[in-house]
Amino acid sequence: MRIVCGLLLLCTAVVRADDPITAQLRRYGMQPTQESIRGYLRQLYPTADSQEQMERWAQELGHRDPSRRDYAMRSLHAAGAAAGMILQRHLSSDVPEVRRRVRVLLAETKKLLNEDAIYAAYMTVAQRHIPGLAPEVLHSLPFAGESHVRLAGLRALVATSQAADAERLRATARDPRTESTLRAAATRALGRVLGAEGVPEIESIARDPDPHVRFACAHALALERQASALPLLLALLEDGEPHMRFQTVVLLRQLAGKRHDFAAYGSEEQRAAGVARWRRWAREEAATVRWTAIDEHLGARRNRILVAFCGRPRSEIVEIDLEGRALRRFHIDGYVYGLHALPNGHALVSLYYHRRVVEFDRGGREVWTSKPLRVAPGGVQQLVSGHVLVTYPRGQIIEELDLTSRVVWSVTVPHGVHHAERMPNGITRVSAYALSQVREYDRRGRVRRTIATGAQPQFSQKLESGNTLVVLRTRNEVVEFDPKGERVRAWPQFQHPTTAFALPDGGIVVGDHRGVHRVGRDGSRRTILPSPANQRILIAYH
Repeated sequence: MRIVCGLLLLCTAVVRADDPITAQLRRYGMQPTQESIRGYLRQLYPTADSQEQMERWAQELGHRDPSRRDYAMRSLHAAGAAAGMILQRHLSSDVPEVRRRVRVLLAETKKLLNEDAIYAAYMTVAQRHIPGLAPEVLHSLPFAGESHVRLAGLRALVATSQAADAERLRATARDPRTESTLRAAATRALGRVLGAEGVPEIESIARDPDPHVRFACAHALALERQASALPLLLALLEDGEPHMRFQTVVLLRQLAGKRHDFAAYGSEEQRAAGVARWRRWAREEAATVRWTAIDEHLGARRNRILVAFCGRPRSEIVEIDLEGRALRRFHIDGYVYGLHALPNGHALVSLYYHRRVVEFDRGGREVWTSKPLRVAPGGVQQLVSGHVLVTYPRGQIIEELDLTSRVVWSVTVPHGVHHAERMPNGITRVSAYALSQVREYDRRGRVRRTIATGAQPQFSQKLESGNTLVVLRTRNEVVEFDPKGERVRAWPQFQHPTTAFALPDGGIVVGDHRGVHRVGRDGSRRTILPSPANQRILIAYH
């Protein structure tokens, strides 16, 4: 009997040991193995044998014989997601009947492309470095529509590629007919596979006219500590695409260890001054480049805002873009007090009166829940480890919980706290409202830095510049403080603001009782999502 109980406990421990990504992978019927993930990814694209047949069926969607049209329709529908690539080519057909049927079939195909499942497959490959899946990742990447899924695909391709894949990666990187982001992914993977020996080849690919490919070359060269990365990056600072300029300056700041003010979304005149500063740095301080400081996996934001309309007995979660267009929504039983947007598009929330922390998928299905907590939870954050950071507004404590809800770290904050965030350097930044301070605690619970805010801080965000964005709810304003605690900028006249985030264009987005507001660099503001009932709103930019 004891042996049986021991085995059951061991099995339970193994299940609980699953990280969030592996648990998500299993929910979609996959195992974290090469064979299982290969089988799933191969369902997403046509094989060489079936591609020609699907092409014929697509052409026959406009055949004069109705029976031939219907047969082609049924056959393509049965092919599932794999038909998507072929159908996409016929969206602009000269035959109206073909275009109509293709649109119907593509709508069905997209339902089969669950990007949560694709993301889980890619991240499992990336995190576990599962080899031998480069062909499957390359072929399936075109189906990744969301930026975070594509980023996961890039990480997976880099992690899974081997020397035997070099020729395939090389052909993809140099093929001008291939989509630029896919070519960039292949370039980055090729650089990793070839290492130092591949530097001359990556430098030759860097002459490509596409900025995405050139940036991938610069990133690959920087990882190999090659000075030839710098002129590539300096040239990309003047690219016509704002996001490319932003991505470039993030990498340059990592290499320099300095900010060298540059507004990627600023005016041409502002950008020119910033470029001049960076070129001066490259001339005078190139010897001090911190090659080991760069991030191997540069992040990408989805430019989406997750919004929680907090109510009793139900709350509503809505995801919007930066223009306020609603992309999805679902209801939750319970009062949401804390909200965190996860990289896979899921929502992590704290349910105040239920005393639980719950993760919901994009459709509003519960995928993980904590055990009942001893006091009502406030702010929440999922950490890279999969653990969850939880604040307790009435409990005067912050806790880090593992997946079994066991406390693995805690710190006491006098008089309670609404919001806290673990930063990449391991420091926990705390909005201590009763103390009218933003505090930074190290892992030993020691206060390393304090900003006196002059009013109760509801929420704070550490900015890339080193400044801190703070929501002062009782003063109805959002304030930016520099590292010395001096006010740099302020945005007044909100109504009980709860959360605010800086945007890459230099503006901010704020949630208050009247709705979600977007504020430009020039101070202009507009409400992109009004509150239907003047209720408490939380936002999470991701």
